[in-house]
Amino acid sequence: CTDGIRIISAENYGTESSDYQLHLKSIEADGKRIERSDGKWVIPSETRRIVLNIAVNNFSLSNPRIHYYLEGTEDDGITCYQNEITPLSFTNLSYGKYELHICVIDDLTGNVIKDETIPIEKEAVMYEYWYFKIYLMFVVMQLFMYLIWVFVTFNRRALRIRRLQREISTDPMTGLLNKAGSVKALEKACAEETGVLMMIDLDSFKLVNDIYGHDMGDRILIRFAELITEALGEENIRGRMGGDEFVGYMKEASEDEIEHVTRFLNRELVISAKEFMGDDMSIPIGTSIGAVKVPAEGTDFHELFSLADKALYVVKQNGKHGCSFYKKTSQDASEEGNAVGDLSQIIKIISERNEGKGAYSVSFDKLQTIYKYICRNARVNTSPAVIVRFSLNSTDKISDAAEDSFEDHLIVGLKKNDVVSRYAGSFFVLLNNVSPAEAEKAASRLAESWAKAVGPQDIKVSFELEGIGN
Repeated sequence: CTDGIRIISAENYGTESSDYQLHLKSIEADGKRIERSDGKWVIPSETRRIVLNIAVNNFSLSNPRIHYYLEGTEDDGITCYQNEITPLSFTNLSYGKYELHICVIDDLTGNVIKDETIPIEKEAVMYEYWYFKIYLMFVVMQLFMYLIWVFVTFNRRALRIRRLQREISTDPMTGLLNKAGSVKALEKACAEETGVLMMIDLDSFKLVNDIYGHDMGDRILIRFAELITEALGEENIRGRMGGDEFVGYMKEASEDEIEHVTRFLNRELVISAKEFMGDDMSIPIGTSIGAVKVPAEGTDFHELFSLADKALYVVKQNGKHGCSFYKKTSQDASEEGNAVGDLSQIIKIISERNEGKGAYSVSFDKLQTIYKYICRNARVNTSPAVIVRFSLNSTDKISDAAEDSFEDHLIVGLKKNDVVSRYAGSFFVLLNNVSPAEAEKAASRLAESWAKAVGPQDIKVSFELEGIGN
């Protein structure tokens, strides 16, 4: 025959399965021809492209249809006539065992006349083995757990750092910012925001410690801090500079709002003090506020703080328990006063704010004016009055705290129509409607009660008195 030798049976010249030899001629792995090893077709693990060369030896005169495919893949294989056979190729074939099927198909019936199965094995790369996958999963899990540990550790460390920062900048008793934290926050606020900087001072607080003890004083401080937070709000800055001195900063606040804050603090503080110390509590406790507008008066915190302190001094010299805004010049203040027209407004300006229990505390300048009035009144109405001068004597320098304590003691121990003033280390008291004998008894009582209750052992109280209008 033109295409080779053919064997034909004289008795049965039809197609028989014995007339065909089906086999795998060769395999090309990435262009390199591989041969069977120990009767097995083994494809190296690193092979990416595989070409299977199919061979069919036909000993008949027919050109049968051939179907060949690799079982274990999703490829359906190739169906063609014998003279049209082409190689079967695959790319990135997974590792494992496969079976190459080569089938001769009856062209009329479609039945498989002969089927040859050839086993093929592709070696696995390291990462394709199941134990490697388990190992890889274990490594990934360990890495994941490590990342979680790192995240938790750093998160805890960050929380600890933030907690330490809060502790460093927070007053442990009141929970407000301490001095360092307040200065840092207020420097930023004064430089960047519009608002009002306030110095907030507790009036007559030392008497609480002296009479009721430091535990009670701590309760008052804690309650006062709560009131400041309630009055100013969480969004504003609140801090404790030390002792009974506090600071605050209210954004976009007006003078009316600061006055409202002052009234609220004085009202609620007295209510709380009576709850803690009893309704018979007679200490003129309250708060005084010196305020300065930002940036109208500047943007440097330290300069503004000094101005607020000056405003606070004005409040202290005018009976305490009030608030005052810093004014640049006395001329500004006088011009503001000239703008007041009706009598009710004038009375509101000159009247005493937040009148408390005890004697009326005034500056020495005001004391002179009141003294002149009492002298006239005593001569005209023959009403008795006495001026008493108290002095504190000690071999050592007398502290400001001791002087404050004695002044507060005088205010608490005297009547509301009496007047107290402090000047050049002495304390002057104007007693109305009392005789010199009665005044001497009252002065002795005040000196002895202060020395017994709160006075330091090394400080002695002396006094001298004189009738007024005689």
